[in-house]
Formats: sequence, structure tokens, C-alpha cells
Amino acid sequence: MGYGNKVTETREYIHEEIVLGNYSRGTALPPEREMAERAGVSYMTLRKAVDLLVAEGCLERVAGVGTFVCSTISENKLPRQLGAVIPAWGAPENMDFIMHLSAAARQENWIPKFVFARSWRDRTIADLYQTSDALVTKAIEDLNDLPNDLAEKFRSREKPVVISGGDAVPFGFDSVSPCFTEEAAELCERLHQLGHRRLLQVEQFERRNGGKRFLSLSDNGIGECFRRRYPDVDYDDTTLLVEVPSFGQPFEAIHEKILRLGAKTDCTAIVCPLPFYWGVYSALTDLGLRVPEDVSVVCVGDRLEANYYRPRPATLTPPLHDLARNVFEQIRWRQKNPRQPARNLLFNSCFQPGQTLAAARNQ
Repeated sequence: MGYGNKVTETREYIHEEIVLGNYSRGTALPPEREMAERAGVSYMTLRKAVDLLVAEGCLERVAGVGTFVCSTISENKLPRQLGAVIPAWGAPENMDFIMHLSAAARQENWIPKFVFARSWRDRTIADLYQTSDALVTKAIEDLNDLPNDLAEKFRSREKPVVISGGDAVPFGFDSVSPCFTEEAAELCERLHQLGHRRLLQVEQFERRNGGKRFLSLSDNGIGECFRRRYPDVDYDDTTLLVEVPSFGQPFEAIHEKILRLGAKTDCTAIVCPLPFYWGVYSALTDLGLRVPEDVSVVCVGDRLEANYYRPRPATLTPPLHDLARNVFEQIRWRQKNPRQPARNLLFNSCFQPGQTLAAARNQ
């Protein structure tokens, strides 16, 4: 292989490292001798390859400082990088969100880069922030627990940062969250008209710092609506409170909880996160109860395969594809309005009746 081909191959290697997001706009490349060793080429070959990328406007050399990826490089040459922080636990909806966010990123000509974290103190979050053009993160812990240095970066508006799935404006952060108000009111009215007066809500928690952190449905608006509008309804969100152990599956935890309660699971309807559906349904069946003739089941959430569940669950759905699209709308807005105060962008949920909702049995 000729020397020219070796230079071209090395140029392509460096360019691919940039396109993959390993070196984002404005960041410094490692020393050229170190890069040559990584690429398995001579120092002179590496230097020639860098010269090509400098001539193309992808890199710039700063005398006495180093070589940098050009901050002004066009999106046609280098798609922008979206850093995405995903909770490092086995919630299936997190994997679905990755799929929808990746699809939205392709349409927007961004490259997503994902990291998984269990704590805001995980250094990968700060590193991802530094190397990305924008950051989206789910609330992996309470936002009150954000380290001060990371919170200051998020509020600096140096680059767009979006909190996904809940209103983060009180903390000074941009966010995207579902609006359940109208749909929850419609669902509550329907349940009330069908005669449901005793409902159980599944709630998931984890133990953290001697307390409980709730992970599921507290902000879906259903319980609040019942308590405000229908005082004759007993809406119980404590009986089916479950702790899902690390690396455990939520549907297994709720299945075991309902079986242990047995006859104490005395209700006409159960409201649960969509990933819990099979655990709830199978436990009720194992207890000899029919869905929906004896107990109705209403789910909250979105899953890629939900249309193939049988029986199809009645579902209050915040569409994940809308969440992903609105993340990019929020990013574009922030890029145009760097000095505006934090904004929460709402997107609509929808109710799908399914096959698991019926009139309440006589109690």
C-alpha cells in the first residue's frame, strides 16, 4: 500500500473519530504522537492526515497549544452531538426512549451518544456534557441532589440542557413533560360513570438515603383528579406500593405483591405503569379473577410493543415519540433564546380504551 493511501486512511480514521462524537466541536485532539500510536502509523503519516483535515476546515492548529476540532464547522460536514443520560436500571421504557430519541436525532441530523448512570455524581455525566453540543437527561435522582458544579453548568445556558419527563423549571432547567390534565379528567369521569368506587394504584419506589424515592405514577393526575372531583371514590396508592430490587423486574414484584395480598386486593380497578401490566394481569388471573369482568386494569405509559399486548390494556399514553421530538424543539428554542428563563415544554397525552376497562362489578 502506497504512502498516499496510508495518509488517506489515517485521515478517514481521524474524521470518523470526530463524526462519532469522540471529539466534538471546539475540543482538543490528543498530541499527534499519541494519535499516531493509536492509529498504528508513523508520526509523519499522522501529521499529513491532520494537514488534510485542516485544509478541509475540520481541524485548526493553534501554535503552541494544540489541534482542535473547528467550532464553526458546518452541520453538513459534522452533525451535532446530543448527549443523553439514561437511568442505569432495567426499566423497559428507557430502552424505548433510546429508540425514539435515536430516530428523532437522525431526522434532525444529530448524533446521539448515550451514557447510563445511577447517580448525578457519576463523572460520565459531566464528561458527556463537556463533549456534547446539547444534553438531555432523565431524572436519575431527585434534582435537589444535583452537585452544585453540575447544576451551575446546566443553568449556564452555555449549551442546551433538557430534563426529560418532568417539569424542571422550579430548578432553573429547561424540560419536556407530558400533560395529563384533560385526559386524566376524561379517564376519571369514565371510571366513575362505570361505577368504580374502589381503585388501587401501583406505585414503585427505591430506598435512598434512609427514605423512599417514588419512581412511577405520582404525577399522572389520576389520583389528584379523583380526590378533587369524586369524594365518593376510594383511590388507594399505598396498598400496591412495591419495591423493585436492583436488577429485578417490575412485573415480577407486582405479581408477587398481589398474590400475597390475595383477597385483600379488594378493588374494582387497578391503575399501573404499562411495564407492570403483565404482572398485574397474570396475578389477577392466578387469583381466579377475570379482566375486565371482575377487575378493570388501566395502564399509564408507552411501549413500542404495546399494540401487540392481548388483551390490549386501557392506557393513558404520553407518546415517547412526541417526547423525543419535543426534546429537539426545546433544544432549537434554547439555541435561539440563550438568555430566556427556563421553560417547560408540554406535549399531550392520549387515552386508548383497549380491552381491559368495563363496568364495575357489584361490591
